[in-house]
Amino acid sequence: MAASTVTLTGGSSEEILAADPNRDVYVLQLQTQEPVYLAFGEDAADATGILLRVAGDSVKVCGPKAREQCNGYSGDTPTIGIETVEYIEYRPGPNEFPTS
Repeated sequence: MAASTVTLTGGSSEEILAADPNRDVYVLQLQTQEPVYLAFGEDAADATGILLRVAGDSVKVCGPKAREQCNGYSGDTPTIGIETVEYIEYRPGPNEFPTS
């Protein structure tokens, strides 16, 4: 479940996230079957940029690129989930088993 969503109206470049000089990371996930092209710091256009093609496709944007405005373009009306909070990533260490 995303923290927020946006549904594009289709046919032109639309803002998904405004620029934010304090943002370090976010994840966008396509929640419907309508493909969308993404652009960062510029208008989005058909057949250019990063393509989220099917429901469940996602992109994680980090660092300076995450601070730029994110725009989307689609010929349809896709819904995109947005998660902008920081996260915790758990990585277990190697398994150690007692030797006896």
